Amino acid sequence: MIKKIKVQDAVGTKLAHDVTEIRPGEFKGPAFRKDHTVCDGDICHLQRLGKDHLYVLDLEHDEIHENDAALISVRRLPATG
Repeated sequence: MIKKIKVQDAVGTKLAHDVTEIRPGEFKGPAFRKDHTVCDGDICHLQRLGKDHLYVLDLEHDEIHENDAALISVRRLPATG
């Protein structure tokens, strides 16, 4: 499940989406990538990017991330050659 939470409450959670950073004439791209685990040091950076809330993954014990599900599916495919 995806959940919206305050940035300051996000430490230890995984991002459900990329967070883009734009510095005109200098850089445009992901500051943080989907699946990144937010740490204390990320909070100020996220706030500087104007983020008050984030969408994070809140998986139940019987759920897996979509990327993990894709890897499992690929491993089950028959080899071609």
